[in-house]
Amino acid sequence: MILEHAEWLPISLTEIVDTALGRDRVLQGGPEKIAALGLAGEDFSHAIASVTEPTLIIWGDHDLVVPLRTGKVLAANMPHARLEIISDSGHEPMLEQANQLNALLRKYLLASDDVLAEYYRQAPPLPAFASERVGRCSGESGMVFKGDYRAIELRDCSNITIRDARVGQLSAINSRLEIIDTDILGKNVGLLADDSDVTITNGEISGVIAINAVHSRFDLAGVRLKGTEAAVKGVDSKFIFSVSKVSSQHTDGFLHTYKSMVDEEL
Repeated sequence: MILEHAEWLPISLTEIVDTALGRDRVLQGGPEKIAALGLAGEDFSHAIASVTEPTLIIWGDHDLVVPLRTGKVLAANMPHARLEIISDSGHEPMLEQANQLNALLRKYLLASDDVLAEYYRQAPPLPAFASERVGRCSGESGMVFKGDYRAIELRDCSNITIRDARVGQLSAINSRLEIIDTDILGKNVGLLADDSDVTITNGEISGVIAINAVHSRFDLAGVRLKGTEAAVKGVDSKFIFSVSKVSSQHTDGFLHTYKSMVDEEL
């Protein structure tokens, strides 16, 4: 919300955090808002990808300060990382669930090299994508799609979840959806969104145009976008990119930014 409001201000995000006027007028002097916006502006993309040592990531399942989504992005984008979730815990599992946390740490720190190698063994490759299944939603809420689909078509749907899936093409019209750990393997357009609100965590989206968005809002974290023509084509759409990687004839590299796109391509 702060990022969207800030686009109309004659001041940059850096100036909001770094100046007394910005902190007082825009953020009302709130320390949580100041810290959050300052942290959001830091691009950790290259740092995350550079961590090659076996890494144990521990997160509370009810962390409201730094949501569990952040831990999932870290685990998916470090080459040798494993995420362990502490149940019934918030931002301080070392205080709230000390026994659970200590058991995980003890197991990890005392493990032999052979056990650690098994601990971080990569999942075997999936079979070739060849699904003919089509998933549809029309005017419904709360549907969950998992597995392989040749296509998923959403119209006037809300609170839709697509997780642990591979999809040939996804279209969302006037819909609200969350996509988690999913690859969209488009030939022409991977994901078409019109008047929709889309949150994507991890996974890869590809196609001639990976994402084609019209009057839509996107929040992408840890996502890889590959477009032979464009990774993103946006018309009157807003995008938040967090430690996401974009590859196209226009852009090649990590993106960690907010973009309001009137009619442009990435």
